[in-house]
Amino acid sequence: MLETLLLSAILGQTSPYSPHEEPPMAYFDVVPQQDVTGRFDMGVIAYHLEGVDRVEYTIHREGFEGDFNRDGTVSAEDLSILFSKWDSRFGGQALAKLLGAWGTSTPIPDETVVRYEDAGGNGSHQRYNPRTGQDEYWFELETRLHPDTKIWVTAEIFPVDGPSLVLDKSHQLNVDGDARPFHNGVNLFSNNYGQWKVMERYVSPSGSDETGDGTQENPYKGIYRAIRHDIPMPYGEVGGTVVYLMEGDHTIDSSGGWPLGASRQSDGRFVTITPAPDLDPELCKIVAGDDYLMYGGYVHLKNVVVESSQENLLSHSSNGSRWYDNCSLRGIESEWWNGEYKKLTQTHGLQYYTDCEQVYAAEGYSGIMNRNVHYDYVQCDVIEAHWMQLGLNLLITHHNENHVEHGTACHSDYMQYNGISYVHKNVIFRDIFANHSCQEQGCHMVPGESDGGAVNDVAWINIELSNTGGLDMENCDISALVWRWGGPTRNFLMRDCILNDKLNERSHTMWAFDRYNEDGSQNTEGPWCMLRYGDDAGAVHRYHNIKVEDCWGNWEKTKPFFPMPDSGEPWVFYGPDEMAWDSDIQDGVQENPFGPDDPWFSPITGVYYTQTE
Repeated sequence: MLETLLLSAILGQTSPYSPHEEPPMAYFDVVPQQDVTGRFDMGVIAYHLEGVDRVEYTIHREGFEGDFNRDGTVSAEDLSILFSKWDSRFGGQALAKLLGAWGTSTPIPDETVVRYEDAGGNGSHQRYNPRTGQDEYWFELETRLHPDTKIWVTAEIFPVDGPSLVLDKSHQLNVDGDARPFHNGVNLFSNNYGQWKVMERYVSPSGSDETGDGTQENPYKGIYRAIRHDIPMPYGEVGGTVVYLMEGDHTIDSSGGWPLGASRQSDGRFVTITPAPDLDPELCKIVAGDDYLMYGGYVHLKNVVVESSQENLLSHSSNGSRWYDNCSLRGIESEWWNGEYKKLTQTHGLQYYTDCEQVYAAEGYSGIMNRNVHYDYVQCDVIEAHWMQLGLNLLITHHNENHVEHGTACHSDYMQYNGISYVHKNVIFRDIFANHSCQEQGCHMVPGESDGGAVNDVAWINIELSNTGGLDMENCDISALVWRWGGPTRNFLMRDCILNDKLNERSHTMWAFDRYNEDGSQNTEGPWCMLRYGDDAGAVHRYHNIKVEDCWGNWEKTKPFFPMPDSGEPWVFYGPDEMAWDSDIQDGVQENPFGPDDPWFSPITGVYYTQTE
């Protein structure tokens, strides 16, 4: 009787599943501020609880039509610059634009590109982008028909039913003093005609900062010296500088008298550090540093190997930016965990990791975007999700290989949200895999443990995790959970995921918020996912518009994914795989109704489950 009354009270407060209220989850799969040439394949990754209809891009270019030398008007000099880079594949179109604007200062008009979800429309639904290796709503941004210019691309994503989402904010949106670009547009620099200055310099461990001139024949020794070159100090313009690493182990030199924030990148262009042409990155590693590398600046490390146990070697300020592009960031194998908590870089500010590996690390390094990243031999938390907006194709192997017991400074989670004091939103995780035998926790997501903390507008797509073996590893049973999500959360799509549960009969994944009572005792009576407003005010769900679609609790896909308390102990209500209440309690509640194309709305958590397989 008590069980019936409690369930009836919960059902009376149930919020309906209303996806038409929610915006899409979408993000540009593009690192901003980079130089681009030719056709640049770029796009947005987008999801919605009930589907995306289309993505509309707006391309804004600064400058004037045909003004190839960027002097404000069109003249014979513009014609000369165009002919110097002439290409029969596009030159005719560019020439027509130039001649049509001759002698004028005509602003370059905005351009609109639309991509549809429906393949029956123009066939441009989310599809494989060869530049990124990801399925996106992408298009070919043609940069050669216009003068070299700064390009600002925004997008509006329209769901099948619901409010649209606009991605048009600057990357410098701040929350709690750190860069939190929830809804970014993307700025790029087209540089087909050489109007954005590129300054190339060489450094060698055997070079000289006193007698070198930065050429390949006479290189500098220090990276900072190459960036500084002969630019008047302080506040010299360094954007567009490319530093080539020659053979040998490199140490980041001191700033040479410049304040750490003295260099300018007024347009936001990167300083790029990369191996010398045709040189194997393993032959020119960065191994140590005497100073921070452009602490407040924008740095692009491309094809670089960093191998060191020096703490904070790559750290920067919350206003700085780092793009690790096809890089290997490694600790020292013999020192990667010796009881000290060391990290090559701190996780904050604007960081981007594309096509990288992170090896022998105390913790994984998380940025705004982590795409195509392999985490190998990470000791503590791998993915600090509260820093990431886009996590794509992430592989985790040998997590906490040493089975070390940690103190409070280090937890071994695949993914985690610490208690946060703000609302993190518009987050996409897709194609993440981790599996090892009998080791540590899986996902520990409890943002609401701090006042004001929440995670909204989230998509989890094709994520497969196990901390209890299975698949290609020996099965085991441990105390840690593979998945825990604590609210409050709204607008959360979870699709095609496998969270491999424990071996015993009850589910050991959970929707959990109030896991403990005020006196510290464990909450075993529930409901864990209800927000109470007092004895007479009842309760409402902490979760609103949460959809779990085609997700499973085991590798074999025989157990649909129902976290506690929808399924399992410690209290008596179970999900539709084993309902414990009378099906006549309320109209529409059936005994075990869940099946292919037969959704079920949980009256306990407010989560909407659906299965099509």
